[in-house]
Amino acid sequence: MSKTICIKELTYSYGKNAPELINNLNFSAETGSHIIIGPNGSGKSTLIKILASSIPSYTGTIQFNKKELNSISLSDTSKTISYLPQYFSRNFPVTVKEFLSLSDAELDETNDIFGIYSLLSRNITELSGGELQKVNVTRVLLQDTPVILLDEPNTHLDITSQFLLFETIKKLEKTKVIIIVLHDLQMASRYFNNFILIGKYGFNRTGKKTDVFNSAVISEAFHSCVNVVADPVWGGYYVQPVNQYSGTTDGISGKSIPGKNNTGLKIHVVTGGGAGTEVFTELKNLENIYSLKISVGVINKFDTDWFIAKEYGYSVICEKPYSEITETAFKENIESLNNSDLIIYIPHFIGKGNVSNVTGVIEAVKKNISLIVIKNNTVIEYIENDKETENILFQLKQLGKDCEKDNLEEIIGEISSMDDI
Repeated sequence: MSKTICIKELTYSYGKNAPELINNLNFSAETGSHIIIGPNGSGKSTLIKILASSIPSYTGTIQFNKKELNSISLSDTSKTISYLPQYFSRNFPVTVKEFLSLSDAELDETNDIFGIYSLLSRNITELSGGELQKVNVTRVLLQDTPVILLDEPNTHLDITSQFLLFETIKKLEKTKVIIIVLHDLQMASRYFNNFILIGKYGFNRTGKKTDVFNSAVISEAFHSCVNVVADPVWGGYYVQPVNQYSGTTDGISGKSIPGKNNTGLKIHVVTGGGAGTEVFTELKNLENIYSLKISVGVINKFDTDWFIAKEYGYSVICEKPYSEITETAFKENIESLNNSDLIIYIPHFIGKGNVSNVTGVIEAVKKNISLIVIKNNTVIEYIENDKETENILFQLKQLGKDCEKDNLEEIIGEISSMDDI
């Protein structure tokens, strides 16, 4: 039987003259997992406390299976809802076994998801933060109620324990309503699909993760400029901070952009192995402002930089996974390099399989194509005892010694100083 929590026009403030922390929130949580996300102090924990009947003074309606939450007796509430608070006091001398007995269920190998059976004789006051959190989560899950409320259940848990927790929740969500406060947006979007986003100053948004996880919505909720990038492997999203832009400035130093320069510049990026992620993010913002045309290559398919470049919609020259650059890809890359106005070379691992990328850069620079080398990125590497690769890298270093940039701000300055092509 499907279970439903229905919230209509929920509003809450700390007092009559205080600003509204939660403003006119509406959502319906059916059987399954529903994740509350948002910045610090936006009302996430307050919302979950209201649902746990810990805060009675709100306006609007909350119903569980069409029954008003504030009309359910305390004893019935404890049978309906189990709640893990964000903070827990351990200032009482009981053993783990005695503490778990409060859930009216026995711990055994079928429900011991964290392997805490060996802790049963230990005193609560003796546990580490991670051990205590495992015990707390276990107690809540042992209650086996139709509604489970978890406020940051992965706090203090190592990565393996987090995986165990979320996999367990995925099993339980088939028969229960589970509402969880999480701060790890990447992990949340990887495992779950239904979100309640509570932003600052009464902002809220509910829906599937595809509705919530986009750059505009997350930026508005957190009052921070971010790029939201889909993870094509695990199905979640990366949320990457970027510099905030205002008017016709370069977004970092505040320098104005003269005239209509920089429109339509063709930039070719040479990178690999994930070294280009930060530069890609910055260029994406520049692309939106200056109408840049960005190409990347050659990159092996499924390389980290390949994923990001494809997600951003860049033109990518790619090679088969784990393969050396073929003559076909090399020629395509040479054409893109020679047609560009600016080459950005991001140091990354170079070996026999991809050294032709460096050769292509050298040939283009000799034809007076502008070059920028990111010198504070990964150090250029080469295969030991491979003199040919070493010599090619030496040539690039000689050509690029006057083109090195310490950071992305210098790249922006380079681009904004170029005339319209």
